[in-house]
Amino acid sequence: MSDIAAVVGIKKATLYSHFESKEAIFTLILQTVIKKHQKTLLQMLDSIEGPGALTILEKIYFEYINYCSNNVEVDFWTRFYYFPPAGLEAVIHDSTHSFEKVFMARLESIIRDGIEKEEIKDLKPEDIMLSYYYLLLGFVMSLNFYKDRETDTDAQRCISVFLAGISR
Repeated sequence: MSDIAAVVGIKKATLYSHFESKEAIFTLILQTVIKKHQKTLLQMLDSIEGPGALTILEKIYFEYINYCSNNVEVDFWTRFYYFPPAGLEAVIHDSTHSFEKVFMARLESIIRDGIEKEEIKDLKPEDIMLSYYYLLLGFVMSLNFYKDRETDTDAQRCISVFLAGISR
């Protein structure tokens, strides 16, 4: 708290009048990052168009990867999601899961539309969505491990195989 107060240019006591603990500051920062992430993703989903569901899914995939690539806020969130500080697991996971449901519902709607238009195989939409979602998250997670490696070709190969697998 002393370091934070010094950087901000206030006394530690003043900082404590606004925040009761380091955990409260962390929670506020995390909530701010998550809300910004949610807003960005919803805007992205609203702006992506295509001639069909497969094109839309491909665009979402690449836009999401580009958004997450070298994004300090996404790195922050990812780090603490998978390795939460003691006592903050529920806050982190609850915040993430509430938006995750919204994002997944939007993806499932795109997939259902593709199935109805006979562009996507007639499989359970929720199964396709879940496979797509975890492909997306897995690839984004790998960006943290391969920061010095070119991943564009790998991303293209992954989504191409996935889309070929669900295409009619």
